[in-house]
Amino acid sequence: MNSGLDAGGTSTRAHVASPDGRVRGTGLGPGGHPNHYGWAQTGAAMHQAVTAACAAAGARVTDLAGFFAGAASVMYSVTAAR
Repeated sequence: MNSGLDAGGTSTRAHVASPDGRVRGTGLGPGGHPNHYGWAQTGAAMHQAVTAACAAAGARVTDLAGFFAGAASVMYSVTAAR
């Protein structure tokens, strides 16, 4: 499974998708714009949204093979070594 996330000014949204691209779960968190809230709150908002999306998909965060996040002109991508 993979996750994609958008941390915005009013909310943070995450989706978890299966390898075939079908969305299996979505999650929401509070605003996570790093220029407005700072990186500590941005990280907490991302964690909340991804954890909720994983729970909705019946998965754990540790089940993710890839992760992409966008936050106020910042993009970060990780692929887990398996």
